[in-house]
Amino acid sequence: MQLPLRRGFVYPAWQFDPESGEPLPGIPQILAAAQDAKLTTLGLHLLMVSSAAEDDATPADWLAAGKQDDVVTLVSAANAHGS
Repeated sequence: MQLPLRRGFVYPAWQFDPESGEPLPGIPQILAAAQDAKLTTLGLHLLMVSSAAEDDATPADWLAAGKQDDVVTLVSAANAHGS
């Protein structure tokens, strides 16, 4: 995402380990799944930060907890209905 009137790019914090600053495992697979599902960058971000019905955690919380396969599955299903 590019900020208006600024040079450079910013990335959502949910993509990174807060301690090391390194990308979390699964980010390339999540981005590929989002592209396949035809999600925009904003659509992916909104999906990642929205609460899940199951435990009120967000997919970003799942990713931080090491559940990247669950997140990839969820993102892949984001366009299961077709568009």
